Amino acid sequence: EIVDIVDAQPTPWTSPSPARDTIALLQRESLPPVSELARPMERLAGLRLDAETNGRHGPRSVVGLSLLDIATGEERSVALPENVGISNVSWSHDGSKIAMVITRGPRPVRSRVPDGPVIQEASGQESPVRTYQDLLRDSDDADLFAWLASSQLVLVNADGRNQRRIGAPGLYYSASPAPGGEYILAESIRRPFSLNNYMILH
Repeated sequence: EIVDIVDAQPTPWTSPSPARDTIALLQRESLPPVSELARPMERLAGLRLDAETNGRHGPRSVVGLSLLDIATGEERSVALPENVGISNVSWSHDGSKIAMVITRGPRPVRSRVPDGPVIQEASGQESPVRTYQDLLRDSDDADLFAWLASSQLVLVNADGRNQRRIGAPGLYYSASPAPGGEYILAESIRRPFSLNNYMILH
């Protein structure tokens, strides 16, 4: 039946361990539910963000994780929180851990009083201006963006135990472990952010 073909679960993505003795199977969703597509979206700093998940807005690509022992063929599911999507799965250097990032907090409340006037300055010369989508307009947008985009680096064993936080929460956009596993190279965004209200037109 055509319906069965459409509804069939896609082949999982795979991520082999450094020792090549275990494969992480990333279980995917064939058709995201309408509730996923209809979730509220925040347009901030050129991004589409989901206020409920602190992540990118859009359907989940990976919804489950299991570990396959290559020698025995035994597959073991990894317990995850309910109704979550995962991405950027990577192994520790020795293949014993998988890191995940989860952060939450009270959503900032938009102020009823504006920060000040919208100021744009032009030098009087014609010049093409690059168009950017959904720029931060004021300090309320900046607070909401920081709340949505903040995350906490955590080391987690493959069995979900022995969670250890690394550093303080921040606006991380990449994190790569060193080959020896002793350090993590993390890149982050820091305040103050550029606001559209104070864009200068040349």
